[in-house]
Amino acid sequence: HRAPAAPFLIAALLVALAPPAGALYLPGISPVDYEEGAPISVEAHKLTSNTNKVPYDYFSLPLCKPPAGAEPHGELSKLNLGQLLLGERVNPTSYEVHMLLPQTCALACKEAAVTTKQEKKFARLVEDKYRVRLSLDNMPVVMRMLGSAAYTLGYPLGFEDKDTKTVFINNHLRFTIMYHKPMIPITDSIGFAKSVYRVVGFEVEPMSVNHKFDAAADADSKPTTCPVVDTAEGQPFREGENIAFTYDLEFKESELEWATRWDPLLTTSSEQKQIQWFAILNSFLLGLFLTALLALILLRTVHRDISKYTQIVDSIEEDEDSNAEVSGWKILHGDVFRPPRHVELLVILVGTGCQIVSSIVIILVLGLLGVFSPAYRGGLLTAILLLWVVASSVCGYVAGRLYRACGGTDWKQVAFSASFAFPSLVFGVFLVLNFFMWLMGSISAVPILTIFFLLFLWIGVSVPLVFLGTLAGYKQKPYDFPVRTNLIPRKIPPQGGFLRVGLFFISGALPFGVICIELLFILDSLWQNELYYAFGFLWLVF
Repeated sequence: HRAPAAPFLIAALLVALAPPAGALYLPGISPVDYEEGAPISVEAHKLTSNTNKVPYDYFSLPLCKPPAGAEPHGELSKLNLGQLLLGERVNPTSYEVHMLLPQTCALACKEAAVTTKQEKKFARLVEDKYRVRLSLDNMPVVMRMLGSAAYTLGYPLGFEDKDTKTVFINNHLRFTIMYHKPMIPITDSIGFAKSVYRVVGFEVEPMSVNHKFDAAADADSKPTTCPVVDTAEGQPFREGENIAFTYDLEFKESELEWATRWDPLLTTSSEQKQIQWFAILNSFLLGLFLTALLALILLRTVHRDISKYTQIVDSIEEDEDSNAEVSGWKILHGDVFRPPRHVELLVILVGTGCQIVSSIVIILVLGLLGVFSPAYRGGLLTAILLLWVVASSVCGYVAGRLYRACGGTDWKQVAFSASFAFPSLVFGVFLVLNFFMWLMGSISAVPILTIFFLLFLWIGVSVPLVFLGTLAGYKQKPYDFPVRTNLIPRKIPPQGGFLRVGLFFISGALPFGVICIELLFILDSLWQNELYYAFGFLWLVF
């Protein structure tokens, strides 16, 4: 019997008549070729600190205003959801870079006199060790750590002289741009070969220089302190000071190819590697301890009696010998799977837990496969949010099926509660934090349109998925419990308050000890937009 060819012919015809579609482009995923002299944009993102978790806008301080006609806060339409939530912005700067055209002490801008308010804010940011985040061709500016092959993102905003209590600003930047010439010949539209170059590294060495100008010279002339030497006088950031920003450009050819240009940035220091291995060893030992403890309980207590207590009849009080033989945990075997008083709360918590676990597993698998490129800024947080929304169906399915197994009848109430219980708590905390970020003038304050979009993902996508999942789970066959439930519930004596509270802490302390170190790395990476790419370590800990 041969399948009819008509459906295949129709499908082929539809494919042939389909209009051409443009390929999806992720920033930083496809290489950009630059000819000699081609302009390269230097973009500013934000000011961050490992001490203070509140990021600020690059232009919140007099760090050279954006070029004329440029959007001062970047084009929000070009940012993904993760970048918007992290406070990521793409702002043009006054640093002019052209491929293979080095510069010495180029003048970026002259700022107006520093005000008292700016002086106080700058001193506070320097005290909190804020760093400036710039990028070139989607490569973040980095500083090489002394005595190590690792790098740190950004450069310090300034420093403080402990003796004189004077705060200085790093107003002179020595940029080093590493480039690579591809081996495959590149041709132009006519077919002639052309020389192109690709950016594979962007390093900086910040300095503080108190520039002096010739009063009779032109306004755009170079300072008399150029070229800058290492022993130059620093530029204090105080009221009334006019600060000039300058920069050097140096180009170095590198053997590093474009496809592996992120590898040096992902190289961690020896201290971080030790911490990661300590986290793995800590997780392994705690997991081994918990497994051994559980195995000991099962072998010594449960295994010997598993064949006996499954044969116990519904009422163990009919036979005195049986009543004398049964003791301890075996008395409660007929009440283990009895539905609790608040069965709706139980199924909601179980469904939400399954939603969280399924999202984590998918994220880990995608991370191990290399889907989350560090070049795609905000991609990890975007994927987490979208997977959480899609996994809402898992929450509804598990909650609906467990609810029916517990004898529930009002599945719509369960679906409604599962849709709003945990998300409402998270969204409420998010709004409160966002309000305080807005009061502090932080760039991480989420725009109002993004908040409405999150509401749409919640109300318009997540809630319907929960209802559909709950309906599908409720219509499935209920779970078959391994033991029968007694018709008459056994009275359980009330426990002391200390035992109940202590049980919560003890049961959560050991699992938290397994993940606490790795969780610190993840939260630091998300909040500070650091490069987290240790998914192998994370999978071992998981």
